[in-house]
Formats: sequence, C-alpha cells, structure tokens
Amino acid sequence: MTNDSGIGERLRSAREARALELNEAAELMGVLSGTLEGWEEGHEVPRANKLQTLAGVLGVPMLWLVDLDKPGEAEDLVHTDIDVIEQKLQRLAHLQEEQAHLQEEISADVTALRSHGWHTDRPTPGES
Repeated sequence: MTNDSGIGERLRSAREARALELNEAAELMGVLSGTLEGWEEGHEVPRANKLQTLAGVLGVPMLWLVDLDKPGEAEDLVHTDIDVIEQKLQRLAHLQEEQAHLQEEISADVTALRSHGWHTDRPTPGES
C-alpha cells in the first residue's frame, strides 16, 4: 500500500520540529524504526489506530496529519504545544508549593496535638 507521501511528509516534519531522531520517535510510538521510516517515505500508511498515538507523540492534532488540505506547519503546531506544556509546568510548580505548605501545616498540627497529650496506640501508616 502506498500513498502520495503527504502524511509521510507531515510525520517527518512534525518529528523534526520536535527534534526527535527516527529511532527515538519510533520507540515513543511503539513501532519499529523501519515502520516509521516507511510511513515517512510514503511506502506505507499508518493504520487508523496508530494515528492518535502518532499525533500525541509528535504534539500535533491528529486531523492535521490526515487532512492534507488543512494548511499549517508542524513547527507552528509544536510551539503551541510547548506553550501548553510550559503552562502545565508552572501549574505543577504552584501545586508543589501548596503541597509543601500543607505538609508543614499538618506537621505542626500533629506536633501540637502530641504536646497536649494526644497519642494513639495504633501504628501510623507505613509502620509495622
């Protein structure tokens, strides 16, 4: 089975925009390097069940891979994806700060309870 290599060109463009080597991208996609190479060169067409994985690994919308009439460069799509990832990292850093604060509060609460004579004969979780 062959195609006009339009999907293959988009696959290669998106992979290169992500700065992934062929073997790295293939491993992330769960396929052999030769399989990905065949798709990129237009010798084979990825099955429908692989398209979502391909899009996810490459950071592009699945529709962009298959709708060859839809304009857009992979670099533009990948940069948008990177912005989203950076926002998630900022959110995660904020959540980590909140977690650390909450741990300090809980530790202080436990210390205060113990200083007032509160105790338990049951082991704390994780103790044997």
